[in-house]
Amino acid sequence: MVHRLFFALLPNNSLRRQLHHVTKKIDIRSGRWVRIDNLHLTLLFLGNITSKQLPCIDNAASKIHIKPFSFTIDQLGHFKKSKVLWLGDSRQSCAPLMSLATQLKENVSACDIALEKIKFQAHVTLARKVNSFHGQGIVDQITWPVNDFCLMESIPVERGVVYQVVQRYPLTASQ
Repeated sequence: MVHRLFFALLPNNSLRRQLHHVTKKIDIRSGRWVRIDNLHLTLLFLGNITSKQLPCIDNAASKIHIKPFSFTIDQLGHFKKSKVLWLGDSRQSCAPLMSLATQLKENVSACDIALEKIKFQAHVTLARKVNSFHGQGIVDQITWPVNDFCLMESIPVERGVVYQVVQRYPLTASQ
């Protein structure tokens, strides 16, 4: 069986509401909003994974040892090529977040998976297929506390996808 998987940070309910609230201040001319329960920050997209690859992926994620941390979301942006409207950190400078994404990619590379060769840019997708929008580039600061990360599965449904937690990995400084 094949699963479409990715590693992500999931916002708690309060943070999820704050992220969703930002969308009320934005007017998109085209596109579709991401459902509030699907908001997340992708750390590493894995793609289509077989059940045989799951133990290696789980082992790779289990080797991550980073203390819990927080980072700030304060910028609204738009990837024109992929037509994605997003929220992110204007500085892209949270060392623990960058380290988490880098360690995941390095560890998973031993699992014989063809990973995307794009540079990690921390962001939360708010809307897809957006050609243009009206809204501020800088938004009120939102602090995201990170205590764990998740292996997620993307499951197709009639009107898009739902994301389901496969495994949760708590952040811890030591083994």
